[in-house]
Amino acid sequence: MYQINHFQVRYSQQSSVIQFNGKVSIQQGDCVLLHGNSGCGKSTLLLALKGLIPNFIYATIAGELNYQNKPITQLTLQQSAEIAYLAQNPHQQIICPDVFSELAFGLENLALDKQTIEVKIHQILAEFKLTNLLNRSTATLSGGEKQIINLVAILLQQPKVLLLDEPTAFLDPQSAQQVMTILANYRSKMTIVIVEHNLAYIKSLVDRVIHLTDQHQLIEMDPTKLNWQLKLPCLIPQSPLKYTNHLLKISGLTFGFCSDSAPLLQQINLSIAQSEIIGLTGVNGCGKSTLLKLIAGIIPSSEQIFWQHQAINRLKPQQLWHKISLVWQNPETHFLANSVSSELNNNLDLMRQFNLEDVANSSPYNISEGQKRRLALAIVLQQPSQLILMDEPTFGQDYQNKLDLAQQIKNLAEHGYAFILVSQDHQFLQALTKRCYQLDQGCLSLC
Repeated sequence: MYQINHFQVRYSQQSSVIQFNGKVSIQQGDCVLLHGNSGCGKSTLLLALKGLIPNFIYATIAGELNYQNKPITQLTLQQSAEIAYLAQNPHQQIICPDVFSELAFGLENLALDKQTIEVKIHQILAEFKLTNLLNRSTATLSGGEKQIINLVAILLQQPKVLLLDEPTAFLDPQSAQQVMTILANYRSKMTIVIVEHNLAYIKSLVDRVIHLTDQHQLIEMDPTKLNWQLKLPCLIPQSPLKYTNHLLKISGLTFGFCSDSAPLLQQINLSIAQSEIIGLTGVNGCGKSTLLKLIAGIIPSSEQIFWQHQAINRLKPQQLWHKISLVWQNPETHFLANSVSSELNNNLDLMRQFNLEDVANSSPYNISEGQKRRLALAIVLQQPSQLILMDEPTFGQDYQNKLDLAQQIKNLAEHGYAFILVSQDHQFLQALTKRCYQLDQGCLSLC
């Protein structure tokens, strides 16, 4: 299916070249893990395998990248349609206002009749147990729900090649296992290339590992020699901590977007003190991100959320946002400048702290998703805050960067910052938190 031979990519207005040295091939029916550190070029290679680079994303290429013995620059429209690509950031791939239209769009472009489209959509949603999302607005979907809908839309078109960039990053464990089970059922029908840092989910699916080294070498790796279950060390103090300076208290918070339906959040009670780190988990769409937006004042609330005994709805936005910062699930929400260094006001210490020196002159939109995630936190740290809310902080992070991020959060907590971490990465939460809550059917409980 593919031949890669000393391939290179240089994005527009960037002097550095992303290199893929060595010679590897991908055969029909292979399921390949593309493995390497965050920022090494894995997502760029997937974009090239799809033909988006250089056919739609302007970049200069060199070396050899062939699809079915034909240069990737010479893909026909039919061949391009055979190659499906799931983007790392689920927010980037949704194009229609509602779920049914999103799923129907690709099938309409295949000129299928209305009845056939409806039958196919209902069949695959039943397979994924997602019929409850059929009439939802895509704007109201969680990041995890968007990722699943993107995948369903792709599978409906029955591609020959499936390129997956971090498919489980926004999924709760149950949904991730469900997706892997369905992918296993499609396994014999297509060639699959996966970029994924949550290796435990895909171990049973993968039969080949192609590793991209820090020296930009593509090498075949024995799957049995890969550590599929890396564990973070415990970073929380072993002795009990006494938190005395309470910053935030939520008392009996009930919230829903529609008055005629059951509330999304019901009788939420929560408190957090200075230097405390607490975790929040739950299935996709349960309201975790909504709760963070309520705490940050992005969504108005009644007098049920208090900052140092004062209702936050009585604080002016500027007052509140100097106390509470939200690191959004989509890191691009934070970007305003043309380069990473400009986003950080040329602060070399911050760039070193978050391992961003190598991309200092790059556009923040052109760096890897893991680097974007770290940049978003660095941007937030430039403003005065006491409580930092983080939505899916480990998305796109390899083990080392995840460990570094955990250490940075711990260090910041020791200097007085408090954190609420929303994450599906239970191992990350276990490494940092003594209190972790699960949000289930609107209710919050310790887990």
